[in-house]
Amino acid sequence: MLTILFIVSAIVSVGIAWSTFIQTYRQLWQPRQTIISTREYHQWSVGRRWRYYAEMIGSFIGVAYCIYKGVEGALWWIPQSWRVTDENGETEWVVHGLAFTIAIYGAILLLGKLDEITKDRAARLAEKSVR
Repeated sequence: MLTILFIVSAIVSVGIAWSTFIQTYRQLWQPRQTIISTREYHQWSVGRRWRYYAEMIGSFIGVAYCIYKGVEGALWWIPQSWRVTDENGETEWVVHGLAFTIAIYGAILLLGKLDEITKDRAARLAEKSVR
């Protein structure tokens, strides 16, 4: 049973890493393919929509995890004695909560800004091709 959980965990981790890579690659180097109109979206099959959602969620989780580990490493100087006790009586280092909060908000801001940049680049590329 433990082996099956390990294999499933490895597959999910590779899927998250792949979707993060693909989404970032498309937004930075293929901005025209990233921008989809509402009409195009509604013409997609159900399977393609689910794959799109899976890629978006996977890339969000991947970016949030990278930010989480970065913030956790940057806050190494906070003493291990600074702990929070939850309702079950278990204690946790304060840095984990801070890193999680910063990771979620950071991923939302980063992916939102990356989307704005992609839309601007796609519009500029469309203007160049018209000229």
